[in-house]
Amino acid sequence: ELEGDLGFHTFTIAYHLVGPISETQLADAVRLVAKRHPSLQVVIESGPSGPVFTRAPEPGDFLECVDLASLATSIETAMQAAAAEPLNLTQRTGWRCRLFRMSDRERYLLLQMHHVIGDRWSVGVFMKDLAAAYSATPKGNGNPINKQESFSTFASFQRQSQEQHPDPADLAFWQQQFGANPKTMILPSNGVHQGGYRGGRVEEGWDVADLARLNTFGEQSSSTLFSVLLAGFCALLHTHSGQSDLIICIPVVGRHRGGTRNRIGYFNNILPLRINLDGLRTFEELVHRVNGVARDAFTHQEVWFQHIAALPEANSVRLSRCLFSVQNIPGMELTLPGVKASFRDIPNGTSNFDVSVFMETKDDGLHASLDYKDSVLDAVGASELLAGYRECVNELIDDPTQNPLELEKRGIWVDESQTAGPITDIDSKGKNLLEERMIEIWQSIFPGRSINPMSDFFALGGDSMQAAALFARIEDTFNSSYPL
Repeated sequence: ELEGDLGFHTFTIAYHLVGPISETQLADAVRLVAKRHPSLQVVIESGPSGPVFTRAPEPGDFLECVDLASLATSIETAMQAAAAEPLNLTQRTGWRCRLFRMSDRERYLLLQMHHVIGDRWSVGVFMKDLAAAYSATPKGNGNPINKQESFSTFASFQRQSQEQHPDPADLAFWQQQFGANPKTMILPSNGVHQGGYRGGRVEEGWDVADLARLNTFGEQSSSTLFSVLLAGFCALLHTHSGQSDLIICIPVVGRHRGGTRNRIGYFNNILPLRINLDGLRTFEELVHRVNGVARDAFTHQEVWFQHIAALPEANSVRLSRCLFSVQNIPGMELTLPGVKASFRDIPNGTSNFDVSVFMETKDDGLHASLDYKDSVLDAVGASELLAGYRECVNELIDDPTQNPLELEKRGIWVDESQTAGPITDIDSKGKNLLEERMIEIWQSIFPGRSINPMSDFFALGGDSMQAAALFARIEDTFNSSYPL
């Protein structure tokens, strides 16, 4: 709400459908799915204790059908424009379904969701129910999907989830993880240095041979594909910055709780892995170290990310600069009678993290994509980074006995303002009492950093929680309130 309708918390999946499709039948099926899941029926309103979910009025059209010829544009442009449209949950439900008609036998079905009401696993639940409803509709079988969940049950579940407090033992684990002077991630950077969530995506295919070699190495080293790929990414980042203390976030699906596997909702959690590269001798050692760090984090995944970020031990660093994910969500396929279907993600021109890498197994190998903020990378830099990642992984797989800390340095586009040293040569003393007091406040938010009147909040690694703390201290000090 504070950032405005930028769309950086929405995601869009496009299904390419080739074959005979009844649009009326498909629209009826979408309506049945929406009635099955209360999360698809909500808007957010302000309640006495904060924002709450309330039931939204039923929309006139559950499926918007668009003839591509009427748009006078390409399907790619049309889909990207649709994905970029924000979903304001205070005004409408947090999802949207569109069908782009290219011909009598070819269409694209777009499902757009806001992360407040759905995650990637939810797409699989949606498509499974959609296929069942579509197949049964012409046979007059009523609603073929599972018994509908009541709205009150849904609301009760949401309240329990929000009120959940972390287990002290789990919280102690994360305190220990960040207890020894953590460092903010230093990322390769050649972007325009200003704040915001505007960004882009670059993509690259890794062929079947690449995937086979990765799987073979994983089997030989008793490691998962995830651990091998993340270890390679750690090595790549080290070749740019030389940093050995890395904080890389990973998503976990959170579907181990009872009653969540067939429910549309947001159950993901983000776990910040702290991976130290010091003392490594071989890539195999790095893979095993990453595997151990991830395994321990999974064991303590019940602590929400916001609780970890609020720990005093983690308060001095920005945890959410970098995300890495191997996407292997099951059941996302859409199976309709006589229809050939395939799916892919559609970028929306924003990025949650400064840099995010997503790896997904496909029939033809691995699909790699990298999301970036314009303030960190441009499209050329992002493409070079993604290509360099593939080269780095292949080099390490070819000889896993080599030391990943001794790889040849790659394009060093590190933004010096990310490092812990002085940002400029300007004296940190202000020219007047007001500036000096403001510098003291900023230093309380960014301990250990050199602050001066020219310091940039985002270049220092500032995030929304630090911004809120900064403005609260300004108000306390000067008795003046300013909009965040």
